[in-house]
Order: sequence, then structure tokens, then C-alpha cells
Amino acid sequence: LGPWQTADGNLYFLMEPSETDNMMMIVRSRDEGASWLESDGANRPATGDLEGVATAFDGARIHILHQTSDEVLYHVFRTSADEQGEGWEIRDEHLASPTEPPVQVADLALRSDGSVVGIYGDLHKLRYRIRTPEGDWGEARVVAPDTNRDLSGPVLARANDESVHLAYTEFDGTAWYRRILPNGELTTAQLVADGLGKDVEDAGGI
Repeated sequence: LGPWQTADGNLYFLMEPSETDNMMMIVRSRDEGASWLESDGANRPATGDLEGVATAFDGARIHILHQTSDEVLYHVFRTSADEQGEGWEIRDEHLASPTEPPVQVADLALRSDGSVVGIYGDLHKLRYRIRTPEGDWGEARVVAPDTNRDLSGPVLARANDESVHLAYTEFDGTAWYRRILPNGELTTAQLVADGLGKDVEDAGGI
């Protein structure tokens, strides 16, 4: 979730103030982390309840994927490095209403053409969607649709060839690796580890 640092030295990260005060806030520090203030609080997203949340930074804007119990949302915050100035650019953009998974999970990766790859939980599976540079979300695709085990703990990272690395867990104590290719297809799964924990808390992150 950060902190992310702009070229002018400002630090930013995403937070909610407390478990009982569910609101999404971007806070900024201009003094290398000694003090923090919320930025553009009057326009913060309407949806709080930060359960499964991921952020990615493109050098000027912070991209956020956010899974609650009921839906998956996308937000974008402009930092001081953006020519339009600091503030919320996209708030509460809906991309999915999945069945609630055992653990709310989300991650996203930014590609150099401006597209965004986002992944989230859906009851027993993981689904991913790709947002075009023009702002349109493609169809949802299921990771490992043929397995009868629950999936969780997804992590994404962009590769140099614009494919996206994907690692995730299954609830049988295994961890797996694939790539999401530039055309959106998945490569064959490769086993990374076995003998991991099998409880929900164990499978919820990698």
C-alpha cells in the first residue's frame, strides 16, 4: 500500500483511520514522513470497508483495487507529480460483484500502454479483468477453472515483455505461478511450493 514517493519527494499511502471508521484516505507527507495529512478528503471514495486492497504507482497516479464483501472497485488518485494536480481522479468505479470469497483479496499491475490488470476473489476461485487505456474493463476470466480447490492470495507483477506474473495459493497447501500474457491468456500453472498451511488464514496471502 506504499508509501509511494514522487519525484519531488512527497510521500503518499492509503489507509483507513480505524476498523470502526471505514473510509478510504490518501495521506501525504512533505517532510519525509515526520508528519502526515489527508489529501483531498472532501472527495474521497464513498466506499469504505478496506478488506482486500492493493495499490500500484505509475510515477504520477496511485491506482487502487478494492474488494469488499459485495463488490470490487477501482480508484485512481493523482499525486503532486501529476500535471493536473493532487486529488481523486476516479472514485468507486465498479468492475465486479462476485460471490463473497473466504478472504477478500485483490491485486493489480500496470502495463506501459496504460492498461491495468486486476485480480480478485470470487467464492472458490480467482478472477481477473483487464482495463484498456480508454477505461473499458474486459470480460472476467477465471484462474484454474478446472480445479476443485479454493484459490486465494494472488500477487501480480508486470514483466518486461508486458505480460504479468501471477502467484497464488490453493487451500491444499500449495502455491502456484503463471503468467497473464499480453493477449489476456494464462500460461500453464507451475508448482512453486507445497506443504503450506491449509487454513483460511494461511491461504489468504503469498
